This record gives sequence, C-alpha cells and structure tokens, in this order.
Amino acid sequence: MKSLFEQFDGTYHNESNYLIPNLALPESEENDIGIYGELHLHFLQEHRRLTYINLLTSEVLNKYLSEIDKQARVRFWQIVKQLKITQDITEQLKADSPMEWVRKMNCVMMKRYTEIKELTPAIVNEFIDYIMVSKKQVIDGKTAYPIDIYYNGVCIITAPSAEEYEKMFQERLKQKRAEEQKTA
Repeated sequence: MKSLFEQFDGTYHNESNYLIPNLALPESEENDIGIYGELHLHFLQEHRRLTYINLLTSEVLNKYLSEIDKQARVRFWQIVKQLKITQDITEQLKADSPMEWVRKMNCVMMKRYTEIKELTPAIVNEFIDYIMVSKKQVIDGKTAYPIDIYYNGVCIITAPSAEEYEKMFQERLKQKRAEEQKTA
C-alpha cells in the first residue's frame, strides 16, 4: 500500500538504509524585507499569530513584508521632507554650512528611532557601520579580542521647549512675510 506522500506523487531516496522524502521548496523570488518589514514581522509573530501563520503557509510572507517595507520607506521619506521644511534644512544651508546641514539631517533621520519598543538586529545593523575585531591579546592571563564598533552618524535629539517652539514659529513667520513682500 502506498503512503499518502506517494499517492500525491512524492518520491524518496535511500540514505543509510532510510527512505528520505525528496522535498524541495518551490522557487520564489528574492524579497528584501528591510527594517520596517522585520519590525512588522515581529509584530505579526507577537500579536497577530494567525495572520503570520496564514501568510507563512501560503508562501506570501516575504512578498507581503517587502511591500510593507516599501510603503513604510515611502512614508518615511515623506516625513523627512516635511521635517526638512519645518527644521529649515535647505540647499542654501548645505552650501553655506555643510557640517550644520549634516548634523540637522542626521537628527531628522534619527527621529525614527526615538520611540522604539524593542531593539531588533535590523535596527542595530542600521546604527552600526562596521565592526573591527583586532588580534588576540592576553591581558592578566585572560584572552581578549578587542572590538571596535564604528557607528553611523548618530546625534542627540532634544525636544525644544514651548518658548523655543514659539520663537522658531515667529522667526519662520517673519521669513515667510519677507519672502511674500519680495515676490509682491
């Protein structure tokens, strides 16, 4: 009598007197799920277990996560554009004071990490540029491998006070009025 596997055209190969099923995953395209896809994956695994299992077993999980990542990246860059306007980060600033422009842009880019609930490997990888492991050293009879971690641009983000917000708003309002008078 044939096994259920054989009834569905499954085949075996002999390995050390054991019959091993010939199993292969179907061909699928490579999808980069990125940091937002990985965050969503963790969310599904923790809070939407049934959805996660359904996507996994229907072989569309990676495609789904890739699409989520693409949508999140588009939204992220829209937010960066808006923050550049509100923070007054212009091409003129880039030309006049490149270091100040880089500092402000790094702060804008790093704002997405201010409300992280869980530190995942994908997030850590975005912070780290590279890791250099030095040669083995013996210190006080103990073996050590010195490690240097080189981080990507990171800045300290401090929220302005209400008075500072008001001052920034008034300055921006003056700039807009001056620009309107020039064009009028």
